[in-house]
Amino acid sequence: RNLGFSTAPPEKLYLPVDAAADAPNVESQENYPNSLLNSVRRLIELKKLEPALAAYAEFVPVYARENTYPFIFARAAGKETILAIFNPADRTEAAEFALNINATSFELLAGKKIDISNSNRIYSVSMPGISYAIYKLKY
Repeated sequence: RNLGFSTAPPEKLYLPVDAAADAPNVESQENYPNSLLNSVRRLIELKKLEPALAAYAEFVPVYARENTYPFIFARAAGKETILAIFNPADRTEAAEFALNINATSFELLAGKKIDISNSNRIYSVSMPGISYAIYKLKY
């Protein structure tokens, strides 16, 4: 029922189920570690594990320009800070921004490793098209 994603009646679903004959289903996605289903599961687990990703954590846009990518925001809770960096464009994008945190290293938590650096609290990133990265800042 509902391609294995829910046992609810179709009219109770938040979104309709893909009606295509080749639509992804839970059974086929379970076997592939990089499937969308398993990727979403890993992101949900990350959200549960990282205090800076909790609903109560501080949210600060650090690079958000109209009609420009990447979009970058910081999440913080206690002494933990996470940078989330998104580039939905189909091309490489770069950005430079300031943060009041002087990170000495970056731990990739999810997504694709990108070029990221910090020079005296001025951060630079460069990332390929259609990608994202979630980093924990170490300081």
